[in-house]
Amino acid sequence: MNHNADDANCDDANDDNPNSLADSDVLIGQIAEEFLAAGRTGDPPSLNDFVGSHPAVIANPAIEKSLRRMLETIRLLHGLGGESSMDEKHVESTSSPDAGWPEIEDYQLLRVAGRGGMGVVYEAIQVPLSRKVALKVLPAHTTGNPSAVARFQQEARAAAQLHHTNIVPVFEVGDDGKHCYYAMQFIEGHSLDAVIRQLRKIRDIDSSKSRHGLPEEVSEGLAINTNAMVNDNHLSLDAQLETTCYTTLLETPQTRPVLDGDDTVPIARGSSTLTVSGHSKPFFRNVARIGHQIADGLQHAHERGIVHRDIKPSNIILDPKGVAWITDFGLAKTDDVDLTRDGDVVGTLRYMSPERFGGTCDASSDIYSLGVTLYEMLALQSPFAAYDRFSLLSAIRDKHPAPLRSLNHRVPRDLQTIIDKAMEKEPRRRYRTAAAMASDLERFLDGRPIRARRVGSAERMWLWSKNNVGLASSIATIVVVLIVASLVSTVQAVRLSEANIRTTAEAGRAMRAEAVAIDERVMAQRALAKSQLEVAEKEFERGKFMEAKKIVDDTPEQFRDSNWNFLKNHSSDSVWQLNIPGHGSVRHFDYSPQSNHLAAVLHQRAGGVFSLDGKQVGDSIPGYAIYGDIAGSMDGEKIAFPVSENEIIVQELLTGKILHRWPCQTYQWSNVLMSPNGQVTLATMKGQLTAFETHTGNPLWTRKWNGVLPDFSLDSKRVAVVTERKNLDFKIEIIEMSTGGVSKTFEVTSDKPSLAQLQFTQNGWLSCYGDNELIILNATSGVKIRALHFMGDEVRRLSPSGAVVATNNANRIRLWDTKSGRLLRSLNGLIPLPWKVKFSPDGAMLLSARAAADGDGIVDFWSTRLEEEVAEIATGDVLNSASRFFDCRVAFDLDGSSVYKLRNILVEAWPIGAKRQEWIARSNGELFSDMAVHPNDGTVMVSENIKPTFTHLSVTGEELPPFGTSKSSSVQFNRGGEFLLTVKSAFAKVRPGKGASLFDYATGDELWKNDDIDRPFAVFCLSDRAVATAALAGGIDVWDWKLNERLFQIDASQTESISCLAASPDGRLLATGGLDRWIRVWDLSTRTLKTAFRAHWDAVSCLEFSLDGRELLSGGTGGIVRIHDATTGDEKLALYGLSTSVADVDFSPDGTQIAAIGKDGLVKIWDREVSNLNATQPFRHRTALSMDRSDH
Repeated sequence: MNHNADDANCDDANDDNPNSLADSDVLIGQIAEEFLAAGRTGDPPSLNDFVGSHPAVIANPAIEKSLRRMLETIRLLHGLGGESSMDEKHVESTSSPDAGWPEIEDYQLLRVAGRGGMGVVYEAIQVPLSRKVALKVLPAHTTGNPSAVARFQQEARAAAQLHHTNIVPVFEVGDDGKHCYYAMQFIEGHSLDAVIRQLRKIRDIDSSKSRHGLPEEVSEGLAINTNAMVNDNHLSLDAQLETTCYTTLLETPQTRPVLDGDDTVPIARGSSTLTVSGHSKPFFRNVARIGHQIADGLQHAHERGIVHRDIKPSNIILDPKGVAWITDFGLAKTDDVDLTRDGDVVGTLRYMSPERFGGTCDASSDIYSLGVTLYEMLALQSPFAAYDRFSLLSAIRDKHPAPLRSLNHRVPRDLQTIIDKAMEKEPRRRYRTAAAMASDLERFLDGRPIRARRVGSAERMWLWSKNNVGLASSIATIVVVLIVASLVSTVQAVRLSEANIRTTAEAGRAMRAEAVAIDERVMAQRALAKSQLEVAEKEFERGKFMEAKKIVDDTPEQFRDSNWNFLKNHSSDSVWQLNIPGHGSVRHFDYSPQSNHLAAVLHQRAGGVFSLDGKQVGDSIPGYAIYGDIAGSMDGEKIAFPVSENEIIVQELLTGKILHRWPCQTYQWSNVLMSPNGQVTLATMKGQLTAFETHTGNPLWTRKWNGVLPDFSLDSKRVAVVTERKNLDFKIEIIEMSTGGVSKTFEVTSDKPSLAQLQFTQNGWLSCYGDNELIILNATSGVKIRALHFMGDEVRRLSPSGAVVATNNANRIRLWDTKSGRLLRSLNGLIPLPWKVKFSPDGAMLLSARAAADGDGIVDFWSTRLEEEVAEIATGDVLNSASRFFDCRVAFDLDGSSVYKLRNILVEAWPIGAKRQEWIARSNGELFSDMAVHPNDGTVMVSENIKPTFTHLSVTGEELPPFGTSKSSSVQFNRGGEFLLTVKSAFAKVRPGKGASLFDYATGDELWKNDDIDRPFAVFCLSDRAVATAALAGGIDVWDWKLNERLFQIDASQTESISCLAASPDGRLLATGGLDRWIRVWDLSTRTLKTAFRAHWDAVSCLEFSLDGRELLSGGTGGIVRIHDATTGDEKLALYGLSTSVADVDFSPDGTQIAAIGKDGLVKIWDREVSNLNATQPFRHRTALSMDRSDH
């Protein structure tokens, strides 16, 4: 869509050949407003020249006549003075680049997006930055007018002061001597008046169709069920329009066409009924959501002394994501400057508040205009109908609009109440602030009671009597007579009711006693349920999954809180189970992702090929007793297995067609392995290993074999075999497949004699493992890299990359980091011990085979969720003390292309995906404590343990002049970057937090200091007007830093212990994480707990809000990162891979990437889309999920 100049430049309004009276009304209204806006510049145009500059008007005499009549009325009403000419060279075309567009350095103009008296808005490209912008240019004929230039500059200054997600931001303000201009963000979308016009058109179309007059049940059936097609939390504008329009039945009688510009509206004859299907409730929620966004943006402006003065649908743009943007501050008034002359009335008449006509304008006027805008969205008509401007002015001052529910009975009562309060005639009866209106709209959206009070009949009568004194006096006299008459009968009724009252009191006492007993019983049941869930968690920790699951499932529904939800949702990590009934446990298997089938060796040597639903594919392994393992080719087309003591068969996987039979002497086959390329098959037997050519069955060579399972190299050219073993000493030979000759020999000594398997991995390792021991060798030199022991677990398999090793005990599979030996993940839900464990070649999936309690065979599919990060930055411990943990921080730069990492004495800049740093900043020996990235210039502020000032680094790593005072202080910028908040000694080990300070970033001056604050956590809140501080033991204080006064407290009994603190970008929400593993979110505007939820298996160590405030990113001491819905607490995504406590987390500026750093300094960066797919669609890469064929 487009940006406005003084009004919207909508597609419907740009039609130069209007074919209908409604279109002509729109055209006349827009041209009239251009004329009015041009007149306010102090240089009113000639009426003849102005009309002549619009070809669509000249071509239609009827339209020209109506337009001239309106312009004459405007000239008289606003006192625009005598005629003055306007050169036609200043009349800009809205579409043609041949109309003399201005040439402005660094900008390439594409088209006119909007126009009006205050300027022309072009869609343009800012060439040096290659970004699309909306460029507003003051008309050339007004550049010599000081008043017009001053007003234009005032608009630019007003808009440039504002930084809010619902206000169009200003990028640049300029004056090249010929043109005054400023550049804004270009918003793709629709202006709100275009949305309203579209809804009116659909209403008019629907009213003429056969659905009119159908029975209600038929009409309801014609409405689309939006519950199935709309998630109203994430509606795009087009989806809102389509869903709302097509689920709305409109019945509108004929109306008399009159002027339909911005200042007058049609008068409806009869009633206008908007009948909305019950399924279209998202429409009302979307209107409320848009109103909430606009009110939030207005509050931001009002707090900075700026009143918009022209809030109306055409000055609100909705982007494709449904975000509302306030634009056009051309009439804005600020506290320090006011270019409006005494007595001026600026703005669009039908959206003005009554006091505006008396020369009064403040924040309350914007709230009124917002109320009118929302009324028009719901009613599809103006609240005040009039034929001309004079009668419209009178209606605004003296009349009350028709109640919304009288026009559409499905409008929610609370929503009507909110709009009624915003549109009160007296400013003192409206919402005191836009924030209060936004709060009520949010309460409506959350389904909570609103704070606005409905005006009752008595109060409305009193308001009416103030304007109708005579009639009110007569009515009052009659009422007094009636009251006196009724008093006599009332006295008698009271005496008779006293006995009933005594009886009722006795019954009430009995009911209260019963209620107390019920409450005590419920409290006892709740305490029992809580203790049972604590038992369930202990069972989970011990791996007793069946016992834990039973406790969770037996919890009564009324006691299933957030803790219950967490245990229920995390009780099993298995993403799929393949059940093979009637055959017993699965002993060996090979999975073919290409065909989504699995060949299995079952109990008592039975075999079969099964689809993922557990059904056997024909009788594809007929009548054979399988004497060992089963092996498959990488392409998934064939399998090999021993069928007797002296015969191996190779057959097609799906058809069962036998390709080869290989006889053997009197030895018994035990294992079969197929090379990754499928050309060679190895068979192990007593004391020897024989290689066969798969396609012919011809034996290639035979070697000694000592019982340890061999493995093929990844290129199929070599095989590793243990040929000798003596006590704890093993001899490994690397045999060339082509010749059978030995190319290398390695000597290995283990700690236990239980070495059972060899494995090549992609990182150049050859691993030997058995029991709880893992030995890692360099596959080229045979040099021992490291040995790891996993007490109580059995080593089962390495991931193909070699980065992860899977072990299991009797209760669960666990995944470990092979470099550090630290635990990465425990997989919940394994029952009982698996026979076989295999990785997919990308390491993303793990398969395990077992027997179910009823004896059926089961193969579990696990999504490991490891190694899915898009980038990793190693620990890089410059102090060479891997056992020590230091303060670690991570943050994205302004465009999300790099991350800054703080650890020990270093701050590093790492381009994402790069193998080395872009730059490194090193301290003078003292440890760094904290860092913050400035939201505008991208510089990095760093604190140190001892250094008395902050280290200030440029985006290229150069050290800037020192800033402020620092000593192991925390650092945080506000969202606009004007202020820096610090807490001294925030990271001290004993009594952390010894006073808070706030600095002016531009000057370095200390604006606020409070040495009495002994709390380590501090964040900006309430639109940066306040600071919230929190203590480790719990409790939150909210301070007005300008007055150095404490506004309010949240007691420690409500917060529990606190280990981290975060505030939403607008400062309205405050989140705390604690050792109790819960996250609590507080609404500071209402001082209430918004939500509380169990977040981790272990303590919450760090928190961060998303830039839109809708999501929370949390880290746990167990190394897991989670994303939550900030309103409900629902977990959206979990991210794995850190093996130590998460020290810090951050969202990228666009929200598409997540960065986290562990206490050991390891940084992981994830792509949300990739991780979401891995979590929600684990089988999406089935064709690439071919199993690691060397695992047998």
